[in-house]
Amino acid sequence: MELINKIEEIDNFFKQQRNEFITVNGTRIRYIVVGSGTPILLVHGIGGFLETWGFNLIPLSKFFKVYVIDLPGHGLSQMVENCYTFTCGMDVIIKIVDALGLKQTSLIGHSLGGIICIGATLRLTNRISKLILVNAAGLSRYVPWYYRLASLPGLGNILTTLVSRKKSKSFTQRLFYNQNLLPKELVDWISRNRQVSWTIQDLFKLLRVNVSLGGFRTEIDVINKLHLINTPTLLIHGAQDNIIPLKHAEKASNMLPNSEVIVFQGCGHLAHVEKAKEFNESVIAFLKR
Repeated sequence: MELINKIEEIDNFFKQQRNEFITVNGTRIRYIVVGSGTPILLVHGIGGFLETWGFNLIPLSKFFKVYVIDLPGHGLSQMVENCYTFTCGMDVIIKIVDALGLKQTSLIGHSLGGIICIGATLRLTNRISKLILVNAAGLSRYVPWYYRLASLPGLGNILTTLVSRKKSKSFTQRLFYNQNLLPKELVDWISRNRQVSWTIQDLFKLLRVNVSLGGFRTEIDVINKLHLINTPTLLIHGAQDNIIPLKHAEKASNMLPNSEVIVFQGCGHLAHVEKAKEFNESVIAFLKR
């Protein structure tokens, strides 16, 4: 009952928010802004949308001015034409930061949003106050096997299975640690309104230009640049993440000069949802230092 009440509170919260749009590279990007104080920008992962930060926005907005976006091709944001490389995604985030007038901000990136935020921090060193990476991709060349297979021509059925609406709930369940104890209401909420403006062909191209059978392509590898990031960095990771294994975050922390790691036990790929209370407390404490 407590979870159902929380989901209703979040849904009511979003109904009260006004969708804003900025234009980047001729493309409309949706965002909302809540709270006041020092700014932070939240960047979701592949297949996500800004509502997936619902368990975090209300607590964070009590201390900070929170900007949260739909990445291009996600939620209500349009797809940026021919923008398939992660490098292009990093460029788009930088332009979003500029368009929002954020002279100084902290970045919080989940999964794919993590590698995008790493790239933006490398480019905007003096403008990023703090960096928080949540179950982040890009901390190694590792990519789950099904994405590597889906990057190959002729394996369209695999990708279709992954992204079809019919299978979206079962795929969502894989993002959590204990699927047997996972409340149906939470799965429904995460799966709800999963809108993307890209096509299956767009997603194929996204994978093929960024991923090979060996993982992330070397030309977009940011691992060898992690030592250049002196920005205070917090890595938050679920101990049982079966999408991005914990060991990659721990290894990356040794490369980041000014970083620390928080590990949530009994937690999968969606640490900010599955361990929302602990996540919010950790983020607030880190950002308020």
